[in-house]
Amino acid sequence: MQFGLQQVQERLDAPALRGNHRGVEVGDTRVAQARDLRAQFRLVADDGQLRAPLTQLIAKGCSYGLRELELHELHVDDVSLTMVAGGCRQLQKATFDYLPLSVSDVGLAALAQGCKQMEHLEIRIHYRLEGLTHEGVVAIARSCRRLKKLWLANSSKVEDPALVALGQHCPLLRSLRGPGWDRITDAVLTALAHGCPQLEVVELPRAALITDASASALAQGCPNLYNLNLYGTSVTAAGVLTLAKHAKQKLTISTDCMLESAARALEKEYPVEVNQLTIKVITQDGNAIYYKMRSTVPLFALMNGSGTLQELRIFSSPVAT
Repeated sequence: MQFGLQQVQERLDAPALRGNHRGVEVGDTRVAQARDLRAQFRLVADDGQLRAPLTQLIAKGCSYGLRELELHELHVDDVSLTMVAGGCRQLQKATFDYLPLSVSDVGLAALAQGCKQMEHLEIRIHYRLEGLTHEGVVAIARSCRRLKKLWLANSSKVEDPALVALGQHCPLLRSLRGPGWDRITDAVLTALAHGCPQLEVVELPRAALITDASASALAQGCPNLYNLNLYGTSVTAAGVLTLAKHAKQKLTISTDCMLESAARALEKEYPVEVNQLTIKVITQDGNAIYYKMRSTVPLFALMNGSGTLQELRIFSSPVAT
């Protein structure tokens, strides 16, 4: 059943919501309460036309006790994040999924300052977020000391202070994703591994400056590691071997530095799975050609320049040839 904004506010203010109420809806926006008596609830929005009602709900105080916020296909900017920060002080999880974002360090800093209980912050977009630098990450680390998961967008402006701050202030961090952070170095990966020993997932594809020294630091400092993305880095087969030797459990390593035979041999001896970026091209005459690539950027040239291309498949795991 759907309700107007005023009716939703009345429902949220009703005593029944403090019990085991099942939630209300505004269009495709659902406000669902957790199964306890502390008025914890979760808000999910996935319609671009609902931004105004959504922000009104927050502005009118209907977000009291909000613990989880998921936004899908809604335009989000620094003003939106500032509103969330001011109205959702108890927020623990925020997910911005495939949004048209115009967010900068300013908005991230406001969100972090207002939502200090944040444990999970995720921005899932496939393009570069130009307004994101290490200053935004530092602001998050300093304010959100309970942070367990931080997945941020592609940026070429995130430098070493970002990971230093995470290592200093976020000892509970378990999952980190920063694609395209190509200015970070080995020194800060060592600091991160030392300060965040509970890390389980580290995804830093295209961080070209990190080498085997980073692999060694993560191998020795993070015994719970089970997923590591090293595509486009300078980690070599020797670094992957170090990770394999220190693996305490099944460890999936995504890399582009090993020969197929070496990867398979490593998997037989150690509890690891080595994934490589493999491109399979089927030409007009039916022949299959396999490519191993450091990134998907060359795909544009491949697709535009081949008049005989009939089929293109991308595999996230190795393909037997």
